[in-house]
Amino acid sequence: MYRRLNLLDRFNIVQFRVAAVRVLRIALGLQLMLLAINNKLLEPGAMLLFLQDFPFYNFMQGLGYHSYTDLHFVFAGGIVELTFGAMLVLGWAPRFVTLSLLAIFITTAVVSGIAEVIGHLPIFGVLWVLFAAGRHAEGKLGWSAAAQKWQTNTSTIIR
Repeated sequence: MYRRLNLLDRFNIVQFRVAAVRVLRIALGLQLMLLAINNKLLEPGAMLLFLQDFPFYNFMQGLGYHSYTDLHFVFAGGIVELTFGAMLVLGWAPRFVTLSLLAIFITTAVVSGIAEVIGHLPIFGVLWVLFAAGRHAEGKLGWSAAAQKWQTNTSTIIR
């Protein structure tokens, strides 16, 4: 007599995957929004001191926009960070946002060195997961169907 044992039949793993990616997406979005509001828009002093020590980060002046002060750069960075965070929380264009954030983080990692990579490693991991999941994480384009197919193919038969 054979008995089929599959724990995935008992728990719907697809719902857990969707929920896990959704929680990661919303948490990263809230983190970006909080840091943008606190560190760049309300209290830009620390970022202005950072830009005094590392003036090459204000690339707009390097492009010839000399009237684009460090305060303008910090404010624009805060607006962009707040916008990307809100887009993540709302689930708007998650792949575009994650790809844009990955490009920004990789560029700063190349400029700043390994210390920047180590400090932002958890964010890199979350961004890669969100980019890989994309809209599939919400069950809109078939990740659910693919996961259900995997779920039925991995069932174990025990004698």
